[in-house]
Amino acid sequence: MTPKEKAEELIDKLIERVDDISDAKEHALICVDEIINTKALQSRLCGYDKKQEHHAIFWQEVKQEIEKI
Repeated sequence: MTPKEKAEELIDKLIERVDDISDAKEHALICVDEIINTKALQSRLCGYDKKQEHHAIFWQEVKQEIEKI
C-alpha cells in the first residue's frame, strides 16, 4: 500500500464517524502523529534498522498525503 492509499483509507474510515472532511483530516493526523511518536519507531534500544527507518518514512509520507487532501 502506498502512503497516498493509506492516507485515503484513514480518511475514508474516519469520515463515517465525523461531520466533515476537515475533522476527518484532523483525527487522521492525530493518529499518524501517535504512530510516528511511538517508541518502536524512535527507539534505538533494540537497534535502529532499515525496517524501522522504512516505517518512519512511510508514516511521514502518509502524514504529507493527508495534509494534501
